Amino acid sequence: ELLPVLVDRLRLRMPLLVVQAGVQIVPPPKDDPVQRVDDLGDEYSFAVSKGARLPLTPDWNASLGLEYHANRSWMNAEPFFRFDYSYVGSSLNSLEGIESVVSGNPVDRQARYEIADVRVGLEGERWSGQIFVDNLWDERANQFLNNRWKVQRQSINRPRTIGVQFRYNF
Repeated sequence: ELLPVLVDRLRLRMPLLVVQAGVQIVPPPKDDPVQRVDDLGDEYSFAVSKGARLPLTPDWNASLGLEYHANRSWMNAEPFFRFDYSYVGSSLNSLEGIESVVSGNPVDRQARYEIADVRVGLEGERWSGQIFVDNLWDERANQFLNNRWKVQRQSINRPRTIGVQFRYNF
């Protein structure tokens, strides 16, 4: 049984500044056998040793968001600035000794990564416009090292994205 410790959605609102933060800490699993039935209907069991790291589950994650709204108007809109930061701890791509397929690939450690996003814009009563940069540091993070195939495949996050966004509510 896995019981994550979760501190989520801490939100502080001050007159011109909003701060959001979250932390997730995942403790290791208990040493309990797991019962399963395969595609042919045969039962089998296996045990995950106490303290083993779960696959695709970082030990901890953290996030921080800061949003500032200027106390003035420009073009009948309120200027704002937003910064978001995410930290994802290292993880394993599979559980050692237990694979869904036999690929012969060893368990790999997926490195920790950090992503930041920035937005600057205007919010009017019925419209908003903003300039943004997602993945500010152009981090190339391995989000999943897939051992299902003979040649290992990597899934990575999106590269840096720079853009302009405009919305109008009718």
